Amino acid sequence: GIAVFNKDKMIDKLTSEESKYYLFIVDELKGGIIPLKYEAKKNKTDIYNISLEISKSKTKKSYKYKDNKFTFTIDTDTEVYLGEYEKQNGVLSKSEIKDIEKMAAKHIEHKIKELINRVKQKQKIDIFSFSNLIYKKDYTLWKKISKNWNQIFIDSDIIVNANVDIHNTALVK
Repeated sequence: GIAVFNKDKMIDKLTSEESKYYLFIVDELKGGIIPLKYEAKKNKTDIYNISLEISKSKTKKSYKYKDNKFTFTIDTDTEVYLGEYEKQNGVLSKSEIKDIEKMAAKHIEHKIKELINRVKQKQKIDIFSFSNLIYKKDYTLWKKISKNWNQIFIDSDIIVNANVDIHNTALVK
């Protein structure tokens, strides 16, 4: 996990799962596993446990400021390898691979939003360095808002867009 500090006081800890999504947000993720349950579209009773091994991840953050409100956008682009899956014949179709990529992207988006919302509600501080985006891009704006930054962060909107590409397609028919 990761310890969360407000100035010099530890106020909380992120779980190991939350830490992975924190690393996504701050673009420091170097690997890891994304576990999923995949429900086949053809036969809804076929549910497979799947592990995707993260090989590369890149995150870009941006913001818009309109009507005294911030909207932050987080775009993640992640390359994964299919680590484990329980399909009996061992082969996935191209459409199943696309479905798994979409499912993994939705999973990442959900987990990132969930973590940010928890931090906004419980810790009430910006641990993700969104403030640095503003500081670097528009220092004049930052000087105006910096004293109330934590409340501004809590009131901001967050948009998350994830893209996942599975790279070892030798297992595809």
